[in-house]
Amino acid sequence: MKNMREGQTSSIYLSKHYTKEQFIAIIDDLFDKAEHLTNPKLVFESTIEPYDNYPDDVEVYVSGMRPATEQEIEEDRKQAEIQALAKKLSVTFYEAETIQDLKQRGKI
Repeated sequence: MKNMREGQTSSIYLSKHYTKEQFIAIIDDLFDKAEHLTNPKLVFESTIEPYDNYPDDVEVYVSGMRPATEQEIEEDRKQAEIQALAKKLSVTFYEAETIQDLKQRGKI
């Protein structure tokens, strides 16, 4: 699962009362939008703030795993190289990143 990332559909906010048919239609629509996700799960999140005295709308979305993009894979590879360099030179991650950047630009 190294090349997988967490993804989710856009959120909807449920308020008031829904019939069983309306609720099922809303959830079906969310799962239809989540076709690209592996192992999709329905997530309910409260939007109530600590200072509120009454419940607010509920945020609902589908969450799951999606394939990583080429850009994300390349970024992971660069991060791993920087971490290896930092460990090898016994320097901080920031210093290793600076050294890597200077090497790529031909300054050192």
